[in-house]
Amino acid sequence: MTIEEAIKTAIVYEKKVHATYAAAAKRAEDATAKKVFLTLAEEEQGHVTYLESRLMEWQKEGQLRARSCAPSCLPPSGSRPASSGSLSGGPAQGEPLGGTRLSGARRLPLKMKPRPSISAW
Repeated sequence: MTIEEAIKTAIVYEKKVHATYAAAAKRAEDATAKKVFLTLAEEEQGHVTYLESRLMEWQKEGQLRARSCAPSCLPPSGSRPASSGSLSGGPAQGEPLGGTRLSGARRLPLKMKPRPSISAW
């Protein structure tokens, strides 16, 4: 799978998840449940927007540069499990991911193992 294919696949997935949460919000009779599902749908739309911007970047420049994460994509302070590790040590903002320019010929692994810290959720 190429990087472009991976991003496109992720966009399709995020759109499906968004539609699921939006439909659940529509069906929810409880006000709190409706609010939760609307919030989740909004978060998923943010993922779609982000991925679409990264796809355009890839198609235009043939590389992806590290970007800082918007505050909405981070869990509230103290809610991240202690075992999930640190976010430090990655590429600086604006630097190519992986420290080198990624070309269209570079392939992503077809099979990835789940990280225990995330899978435990």
